[in-house]
Amino acid sequence: MSDNDTRREQIVRAWEDAWDRGETAGMEALLSPDYRRITATNQDGENREQFLAVIQTTREAFPDLTTVVDEIVIEGDHAAIRW
Repeated sequence: MSDNDTRREQIVRAWEDAWDRGETAGMEALLSPDYRRITATNQDGENREQFLAVIQTTREAFPDLTTVVDEIVIEGDHAAIRW
């Protein structure tokens, strides 16, 4: 198994734990302290703590939420998720 395959598995596990179960510890450990989440509506981005708070708020509003990771692109030490 390649390093990228291992990283993909770690990312999917952390993503599913956070978004599907509200367990954000894995996501927090995975994300760099200088993490930025850029979206179409927020070009300045959210920092790691803001992103984790969004997950918790979303889980409170939609406790039965499940997500599907469609694609993970890894380049160097950066990764992008399309879901």
